[in-house]
Amino acid sequence: MKTNLALTLLLLLAACTSQNYELAYVNDENGKLDIFLFDSKNITDTLLISSENTKYNMVWSSDGKSLYYTEYKQGSRSILRYNLASKENEELLSDTLTLTLNDVSKDGKTLLVSSGRDQVKGEIYSYHQPTKEWFRLTKNELYESGAKFSPDESQVIASIQTQAGDSIYRSGIAEIFQITIQNPTNQKQLTSLKHFNALPDYSPNGEQIAFHHCNTGNCDIYVMNADGSNQVNITQGIDDNRWPRWSPNGKVLAFTKTLDGNSEIYIWSSSTKEITPLITSPKRDEIAEFRPKN
Repeated sequence: MKTNLALTLLLLLAACTSQNYELAYVNDENGKLDIFLFDSKNITDTLLISSENTKYNMVWSSDGKSLYYTEYKQGSRSILRYNLASKENEELLSDTLTLTLNDVSKDGKTLLVSSGRDQVKGEIYSYHQPTKEWFRLTKNELYESGAKFSPDESQVIASIQTQAGDSIYRSGIAEIFQITIQNPTNQKQLTSLKHFNALPDYSPNGEQIAFHHCNTGNCDIYVMNADGSNQVNITQGIDDNRWPRWSPNGKVLAFTKTLDGNSEIYIWSSSTKEITPLITSPKRDEIAEFRPKN
């Protein structure tokens, strides 16, 4: 992929000082959404995974050696694990009910999955790979997705739709909830912003949560405390900003910004509050996921 490497390097030096990152993201320069790995130290892009099917919803293993993702096939979806050393894919789930991968436990044994097993719009489940056991975490007639483990894996945060679409809220209302894994009926609503709030992500220390808030067709990135207090809009743009993800040290947020119909990867510095472009091209650049440090 062709990026403005000189500009990117200068921005990284200014915004991230000595911090170096690797990010997986998707790009459609080959006419389909493939997964690339961006290295901010060497300013390089490497094609990781390419196939005829769309690939999305990526999650790194805790050691950064494998990348989990959802592959969208005709009539079904699969969840796969890609080993960066062997360059081999392993299919973990594949059926007509699986909707998307949300997260992976630190030991790699449990997946958070959105599935239509019990409700066509999808519920959130934990799926224990060794035993193939499913455990339902949500129960709602509407939409739930974007679940993420808390750092200690005792809680899950997710977007849960509380109201269907109408003439005022065309996409309905979805808020961010915290769910206790051992007792899923224990749910705490963290936001009351109306409109559609989705794709939450815990900071590495568990003290903050980032998410996107969609209103009037566009979205902004918000950061709040883990208890839902101190909600701050960090983008405040007329453009579209989605899919926030924290860096391993919690100092930077990457997110997808769409300008004039073209999506790019931007970063926000928690120290300087500055927003700068990181990965740009004439094609779609979306859903960056920071690779954990070994």
